[in-house]
Amino acid sequence: MVSWEKPPRAHDAYVQTRDEVGKELAANPGEWAVVARHDRAARAETHVARIGSGREYGAGFEAVYRQVGNEHRVYARKVGK
Repeated sequence: MVSWEKPPRAHDAYVQTRDEVGKELAANPGEWAVVARHDRAARAETHVARIGSGREYGAGFEAVYRQVGNEHRVYARKVGK
């Protein structure tokens, strides 16, 4: 049987909006969370830079990325109060 549906985006699909993620991180200051999974290191590096500059969730967040298997995970947390 054929099932007709559009494919999801190949990568970088946001399940939550940036505002929702930022609010969740702010509600748990100091706790690291995986906020994205990318297929390439360059995309993860760009995402980390956007978070660190305040363009993703606003000021007061820090981020790093780590390669886990074939994916590049972006971890972020709220710093300070």
